[in-house]
Formats: sequence, C-alpha cells, structure tokens
Amino acid sequence: MEQGKRSGWRRYMRGWSGWKGRYYRRNLIIVLIVSAIPGFVIGALVYWMAGGRLESELLQLHNRQIEQRADNIDDQMTNLELMLAHWAFDPKFDYSLDALDLTVHYERAWDITKTLLVMQGSSTMTKRMELYLSGKTPVLFNPEYGRLGSDAVSDQYDKLLLTTQSTYWTQWAFNPAQPQQKELTLVHHIPGGSQAPFGALLLRMDTEKVAAMLRTMTPYSSGETFLVQTTGDLFVSAEGSTRSSPFVSALYRAIQSRHTGEKPSFLFNWEDTTYAVTYGGFSRIAADWRFVSASPITSITSPVVFISRLIFAVSSCALLLAALLSWFASRKIYSPVGRLFQALLPEQAAAAGREDEFTLIERHWQNLHWESDALQYRLAEQLPHVKESFLHQLFQGYLYVYSEPDLQSRMERFKWEVRDHHFIVLYVQLTGISSLEGKFRNGDESLVSFAAANIVGELSAEYFEQADAINFHDLTLGLLLLVPKDRPALPEVHAFSEQLTATINKMLKMRVTVAFSAPVAGITAIPLAYEAAKQAASYRQFAGENQIIDLELLDRDGLDTPETQYSFTLERSLIQALRTGRRRRPTGCWSSFWIRSAPAVPR
Repeated sequence: MEQGKRSGWRRYMRGWSGWKGRYYRRNLIIVLIVSAIPGFVIGALVYWMAGGRLESELLQLHNRQIEQRADNIDDQMTNLELMLAHWAFDPKFDYSLDALDLTVHYERAWDITKTLLVMQGSSTMTKRMELYLSGKTPVLFNPEYGRLGSDAVSDQYDKLLLTTQSTYWTQWAFNPAQPQQKELTLVHHIPGGSQAPFGALLLRMDTEKVAAMLRTMTPYSSGETFLVQTTGDLFVSAEGSTRSSPFVSALYRAIQSRHTGEKPSFLFNWEDTTYAVTYGGFSRIAADWRFVSASPITSITSPVVFISRLIFAVSSCALLLAALLSWFASRKIYSPVGRLFQALLPEQAAAAGREDEFTLIERHWQNLHWESDALQYRLAEQLPHVKESFLHQLFQGYLYVYSEPDLQSRMERFKWEVRDHHFIVLYVQLTGISSLEGKFRNGDESLVSFAAANIVGELSAEYFEQADAINFHDLTLGLLLLVPKDRPALPEVHAFSEQLTATINKMLKMRVTVAFSAPVAGITAIPLAYEAAKQAASYRQFAGENQIIDLELLDRDGLDTPETQYSFTLERSLIQALRTGRRRRPTGCWSSFWIRSAPAVPR
C-alpha cells in the first residue's frame, strides 16, 4: 500500500513537471500575490487608520456632536427663561397680590394654581413650578396654595428676594435640613420689572432630567460632562460628581491653562485613559456658563489596533498555507488552458515553455480569422451570381422537384427574407432596337440588356427592400419582388413600372413592355407566374409603344385576356416526373397532377 502511494505521488510529480508553460508560471505567481499580500495591506491600512486617522476623525465627529447638543441645551434654557419672564409680567402676578387674603379670594388662588400647572407642564425639564409671596404671612404655591409654618423655610425663600437681579439661575437647597440637596432653579421676581418685589416665581428643574440632558453631550457610556458658571457659584454634573473631585479639578485646570486662540478641543490623559475633551460657553442671564464634555476614546481605538495586529499575524501564518493552496489552485485554473492548447495546437506543445500559450492561441485564432474573412469575401463576391443562377432555374421551372419548405430554406440561405412575404414576378421586354431614333443597332442586344439590367437594379432598390433582377441577354429581363404581406404592393409596382419605362425611354431610347403578376404566396407558384407574365408581354396590344400589363387586373376585368397557351413549364415537369418515376408533384406546387402509371423511362 505504501508503494502504491509513493508511485501515485511520483506520477503526480511527473504530471506537475510537464506543466512548464510561461502562462502557468505567471499564473502561479499572481495567485500567490492575490492570496497573501492583501492581508498585509489591509493590516497596515487598519493600523494606520486606528493609530492616527481614526483618532482624528473621532475627535472631529465628537466635537461636532458636542457643539450641536450644547446648542440644543442652550435653546431649551433660553425658552425656559423667556417663558418665565413672560408670566412674571402677567397681570395675575401684579401688585394686587401683595397683602391679598387668598383664603377669602379663593378664586384668585385657584386661578394662580391653574396657571402654575400650565407653566409646569410646558417643559419636561421642569420638576415643579412655585410662587412665593413674602409678607407677614408667607404663602407658597407649589403649585397648590399653602402657608409656610416654618421660619427656617421662609428664610430660605426670602434670601431669593434679596438679590439685585430680578431674574437669575441658581443652585438652591429649599430644605434647610438637607443643605447638600441643591436643585438648579430659575428665579424671577414679581411683579416683573419692580424695584421692590414681594414675591418670586420659581422654576425648579428635575435633577435627573438635567443630568440626562447633560449626558447627551457624551456619545459613549463613560466619561464626564458638567456645566459650570464662570463665577464658580453653579456646578452641575451629569454623573453626580462634585467640583472638588480629582478628575473634574484636573480637567478644569487643563482647560484654564489653554490659551484663548486654541481650539476648544484636545486629548486629555487621565489614569491610563485618553479622553476627547470639548468645551465651550454660552451666555445666560447676567452670567456666562461653560460646558465641558470628556469622553474616552481609548476603548474605541484599542480594538481596532488589536484587530490590525491580529490581521498581520494571521496573514503571516496564512502565507505558507496560501502558497500550498495556490499551487493546487493554479493547476486547476490552468487545466482548461492546457486542454484548449492541446486541442488547437498539439504540434506546438514544445514551444509553450518558451512562449506564452495565449500568444500562440491568439496567433492561431488570427490565422483562422483571416481565413474566415477571405472566405466571407469570396462568398459575398459570388453570392449575387449564385442568387441569379438560382432565380434563373426557379423562373424556368427547373426546381419543381423541391417542396415549398425546401425552397424557403434555400432562399433563406441565400439571405432572402421569405417569412410573411408574398412574391410578385415582373417580365420586362425592350423593343425598338432598330428604330431610327435609337442609340443601338442589331447585334447590340447583350449590351442593351446589360444596361437595362443595371437600370432595373438601381430603380428597384429605391422602391423595394428585396428585389432581384435576371438578365436573359435577349432584350428581356425578369424581376422578383419580395413584399411584406401586410402592405399593399401593387401601387408601388405601378409607380416603379412607370418610372422604369420613363427612364429606359430617356436613357436607352427604346420602348418597354412591363408585365407583372398578382402577388403569390408560395415559392412554387413563381415559375407559373413568370410564364404567365412572359406570355402576357408577348401579346402586347400596341406595337412600338410602352405598355404596362397587370395580370391581376386583366383576370378580374376579363379585358383582352389572351387565350390559354401551352404550358412549357408544365411539360418540363411532366417529362422529369416520367424520367424519375415520381407519381405526384411536391406539395404546394402551382398545379398538381397524378401519373396513373409512370414507370421509369430509360435514358
């Protein structure tokens, strides 16, 4: 068994040594390159993109996202400011509320409650809308009417009225027992524009929704985003961090150290993590705010770098496997070429090692192509003569033994289109060669017939798509027209006959008799149609004048129809049938007859 394996391997190697064509060697090299090199190229590109290009693109994309989302936050806060300012100047919150006993004027209290509920529902960021009225008996709508029983709580709200600004943002702890729980609040004194306010409208924002709004500026699951007032009085973090946390303090110091003209984005390293930092500012009421977003990008680029290195490693390991597989694949790829080469040029197999196989095949193909062109040229040169000979035999009735399908097939091989066409036969006879005004004399019949055939050929090409003329060299011509069945052809035949007559009269100074048959559907009926046209032309009524004879018109009107003549075509058919022993004419012939007893006649 081992010997069988070794002998099989030796036979395989001997087969391998026989494939020594230049195309095969080049094909093997190409397969090696295609299978191995792309892995290294892809690894290098991925590594370059992850190492520098990807970081730059991510940072630019991150900056654009932060700027768009910061603009959105700015718009939301601006809308809240405009809404609160609008209601602060509303007549419901004018000086009439000062020292008004709302327990008595409960309808006014209910109206204020409904207004606060509408204001609270106008924004999803609003946690609660409140109206604080100071005085001897402080009143708090939140949004329902209520009295403040605790002086500590009342003092907390009174401090909001001690500022010189009529409207402002603040972080305020409304519960004296929990001073660390501060909420972002928009305050507007009432009545609006007053120098001596007696109350305030408070828009207390939901802390969780504010944090969620800030987290929209961080595209990734980790990182830090916060808002800080430039004066340091306000700090809101999306992650709940404080301003004194190490990361926030270091990040804020890095931002403060940057110059004014530098781009508002940079990479910040903190505890082996690289952050893409974007910062900017927007103006709020009587103060400037700054937003800061820090997002880690190390977790984004590290998998790409790892994959690129992995591609390098896999490509290196696959190189040996690719070389082996390429060897087998190249043999399979080359096998059709080898078979083609052996089939086309077996005698030049020895030259395949010195010259490319496809070059030899191409050279052989060019030789075949040149020979084919030469044969096509000869065929095109001889086809008109072959067609004329065929028509001559068809008109004379020598092809009667062929059936209609056989004749159709032969005419299609001669480049005629016979499907859905009918046939019209024209017989043209020239007279007056010996007249005094003529250009020719007796003995010039062949020359006159040649000139007339040229005229007929040129004119018929102008009128009909398929028209072929036969020169009988005795001042007579035959013309076969193939006309589509769905188009009336007789008007065109009349126009052509008149034009032909006028042209021959003018150029050859001879008279013309044109007789044409009715359209016939079968090829086998063409000989009889030709004989009928020929006989009709021989019975022209006016000697020395032009005449156009329409056999269909004569048959229909019964005018001057010549008497029935003896059919020489039928006679030739009968004689040939007697000689060959054919009892019945082929199907589709123009006439059918039976031969009762027709033994073969010896020649």
